[in-house]
Amino acid sequence: MSVDTLKDQSPLVQVGWNYIEEEYASKSMREKKEAYRLIQLLCCSMITTQHAIDQMVAICGNGIPAIKIATILRTSEGTTKRRKQTPNKSRKQNPWQEKENMRLLKAVHLYGLNRWAKVARFVGGGRTSQQCFQKWHRCLNPFLNKGHWTEEEDKKLIELVRKHGDFSWQKVSSEIQTRSDFMCRCRYQILLKKANQEKTVEIKPLYVPEETKNSLVLNSPFLADLEGDELSEWEFKTEIYAEMNMCYK
Repeated sequence: MSVDTLKDQSPLVQVGWNYIEEEYASKSMREKKEAYRLIQLLCCSMITTQHAIDQMVAICGNGIPAIKIATILRTSEGTTKRRKQTPNKSRKQNPWQEKENMRLLKAVHLYGLNRWAKVARFVGGGRTSQQCFQKWHRCLNPFLNKGHWTEEEDKKLIELVRKHGDFSWQKVSSEIQTRSDFMCRCRYQILLKKANQEKTVEIKPLYVPEETKNSLVLNSPFLADLEGDELSEWEFKTEIYAEMNMCYK
């Protein structure tokens, strides 16, 4: 099922389609579509969990996708208490737990992809708008392709970097659609290194001037949504710079 077909659905419905693809790989498209319709109805609270499971068992042999979606829908809001951190460990070294992933999926279902302050409050545990935004777009987004890059994707990536520059990774990612900004940046670094070794392809080297870095921070989509977060401007800039330099070391 294409991105265009699902773009107006709740993100959780899109996640449900991925569960169907994984669980019912050998089933026909007709059976998958019937299961997908049940996921849509379940996410809209138009049928009960048990009804969705029973129907999926009858159609596809098991109700695992419905069970997974129902588990997410039953997930409750997290606490506002921050997780304990050991000395000398930053927020970036606190890996996401499965229960936080579940809350993020539920929050995105409730609030969509434009109200990250509310999403962060639902996730709880001291997670910020920025962290929730990045976790979704870099890990949980059901449209992400985490497989090997194709030659066509590499060509498109190089073209988009020439179009937008080698610092506008969100713009590059938005046009590729199935790769995150982080994936695009890392892949470009690999292509750049390969080109330098083989000297067969001309790829513009990465360069981010200081004024551009400042502009990226000041115009970041997170700033307008961070009023409810306990994150100072200095901390925010530090995290942005760390993200920008993560792949360059």
